[in-house]
Amino acid sequence: MISKHLKYIDDNSDKFWNIKTNETDVIITYGKNGTAGTTLLKKFETVEIAEKEALKLISEKIKKGYSESGEVIIANKNNDNKTTEKIDTKKNLEDELKLLIFTKNVNGVQDFLDKSTKGNIIELRKLVKSQRKYWLDYVDLRKESVFKFGQNNWGYRADDKQREILLLFLVAVGDLKEINSQWDVYSAFQEILNNDRFRNLIRNSKPTWVEEFLLGQIRRNNWSVVPYKALRFLEKEGIIKFNPELYALNLANQRDHKNNSKESEFIKSFLEDSVALTRDIPLLFEYETNINNNSFHIQNNDKSYTEYKLWHQGLLLLLNENKISRDLVVSGALSTQSKEWNNGTKTFFKKTVRKYSYH
Repeated sequence: MISKHLKYIDDNSDKFWNIKTNETDVIITYGKNGTAGTTLLKKFETVEIAEKEALKLISEKIKKGYSESGEVIIANKNNDNKTTEKIDTKKNLEDELKLLIFTKNVNGVQDFLDKSTKGNIIELRKLVKSQRKYWLDYVDLRKESVFKFGQNNWGYRADDKQREILLLFLVAVGDLKEINSQWDVYSAFQEILNNDRFRNLIRNSKPTWVEEFLLGQIRRNNWSVVPYKALRFLEKEGIIKFNPELYALNLANQRDHKNNSKESEFIKSFLEDSVALTRDIPLLFEYETNINNNSFHIQNNDKSYTEYKLWHQGLLLLLNENKISRDLVVSGALSTQSKEWNNGTKTFFKKTVRKYSYH
């Protein structure tokens, strides 16, 4: 069910529009504030069509200057006579942002940001924070049937589409302090290569906190990393700069458990990648990581399992393919033994020397 009451109050007008749906009906009441107004009833074939038409009408009224408070904001025109729809008041910012979330208009997020961000970052941060609390807090839904999904009395007001909208807004306007406290942002970066909408938003907004955010996350949770190719994408797009520690920690903790083979598809992807071979893989010998904990298991014929270290197998493959030198591996591994690193990492490289000294 959709319900919206909009007003338009200035020196010359004092009007309202009330738009709501009841299953396949759209009920429209309009007139002068303080009167009963005129009511129209429009019937449609399905609930979806009815709601779509109601949302379209609501959007049209907002563009004409209607708002919940009655304050009139008319779209301006630029020198080319093109509508800019610049939002320049707190109330209208709030009205339109709430409408995008309520109507699940994820495709409208970028347009809203394009016309609203300049000069309004602080206000938008406050609005996004309050909306995330409202929509994402775990609450008793017994008195809020419009948000109740399934049979549970407790839950979240937001569905998946609304969660995505709230995430996009947070990433576009949030600061690092706020970002660090939200669980869903890091997950989005882990899926960035598969999510066109999130990827495009990052391209457009170019947040300055991404490098520091990703490094902080992997330092705290080295078992959960973004794909290596995602880092390369972010670097190419100018979202992050090359950060050797970030790349070292990322590479050391990449997982590849998808096949029952000692030849990792992840490692194979480096065979023709000169940047990875000459710049990034040597970093494994320069930064303390948990490389020793990165292993996978292969099932044997007798159903038992043998454990393999991902980077023992990886370095061996790259050596066999003449993509890295024996000197890099042996000298690099030996250099780690004099460093004040954790014993697990030093043990990994000690075994590396034994494995490859005579390779």
